[in-house]
Amino acid sequence: MCIDLLPEKYQERLLEAEEVKMLWPKEYPIFFYNSVVFPGSSISLHLFEHRYKTMMHRIMNINASRTFAYVCSFSNSIAGEVAVLAEVEECEFLHDGRVLLEAKIKSRHIITDAYIEDGSEGLHYARLRDLQDEPVAEENKSEFQQLLQQGRALVSDMRDLGFLSQLQSVHGDEPRCSESFSLWLVSIAKTMKTPDKMALLKCTNTEERLRGVT
Repeated sequence: MCIDLLPEKYQERLLEAEEVKMLWPKEYPIFFYNSVVFPGSSISLHLFEHRYKTMMHRIMNINASRTFAYVCSFSNSIAGEVAVLAEVEECEFLHDGRVLLEAKIKSRHIITDAYIEDGSEGLHYARLRDLQDEPVAEENKSEFQQLLQQGRALVSDMRDLGFLSQLQSVHGDEPRCSESFSLWLVSIAKTMKTPDKMALLKCTNTEERLRGVT
């Protein structure tokens, strides 16, 4: 009846409800590893632990989300840490239960809460919220553009030296968006230490991230 009598109002409320749902924390199983990865990167994994075999069975065969949270941390308390979402592109279940997979890192998030599922032999789940950079302040835009140009120049130098194609095969193509580009630059920085990369992955200041690699 609401649809028939007030169709515009109904659609408005429907859109409001969808916007509210987008703010709800999303829940994903966690894969822990000691190497930091960034959006755009590709990963290859060989999973043999029971908890990760369970994870793969669920995301491929039960809820078909094909997505898990990748967390570079082994801390007992991971709330507030950064996670990236990995989307499975190829997956092979071996006869002994092990899993081979190829996945693409899609986005970064903050862990708002986490728990270990009972009876899963240590399978963690995390609730996530989106993580995005803050807008560049008007008074910083000139310096920001200089940093961006320096970053693009670094990439141009790598292209001229013949390094870029190999990096792109692992870390993805060079993004045009400044936030994504700054994250990509950090991901290809081979000499940067893992804690520094983690800090810049969690950082919400594009200018600061560019300054860290240029």
